[in-house]
Amino acid sequence: MTTTDGQLRYVYCRAWNSARWRAGSEITEQEARRRFLSDNDDDWFSVVAFRADDPEQEIRTFVLELMPHATTIRAKFYEPTRSQRRQYVFDRHDNRMFFYYATRWFYPEDGRQYRLNQSILIESFHFYPDGIGKRTINDKSDPQIHTVSYRGIDMSDFWEEVPEFGDWARFGREQR
Repeated sequence: MTTTDGQLRYVYCRAWNSARWRAGSEITEQEARRRFLSDNDDDWFSVVAFRADDPEQEIRTFVLELMPHATTIRAKFYEPTRSQRRQYVFDRHDNRMFFYYATRWFYPEDGRQYRLNQSILIESFHFYPDGIGKRTINDKSDPQIHTVSYRGIDMSDFWEEVPEFGDWARFGREQR
């Protein structure tokens, strides 16, 4: 099922199938809404965002995976080659959403599609509400994984209001 908010068109599905590059088991907006309000953790679902001016649904802007009641939201972003480049994770904390984890994958620049385990470098950040952050670099050419911790980070921009059903665009902002 497809709905539009003006600039983006949303397709609801049980899960995004990155291998086949399409929505797997599409569901209606009504079913997605039911899952959003469910008390069963097995009722998670995905929202695939396309540009509204892309009738062929070729350009995926972002993919969200949502747990019921938006207890966790995972936002995924892809390269034109269909390789996943970023993932952000938000968890519900004190009746707000906290942006607590970010990962970026780097691949050879040869224009091919790569799976996550084929990345050449993984950079991840783990943030805590008390102003602590950890950055981890996993360069596959280096036998060591490097982690640096930071204190005193201003976390005011890491919070979002809990979304109502359909309020997806702000969780699909890649530049954070």
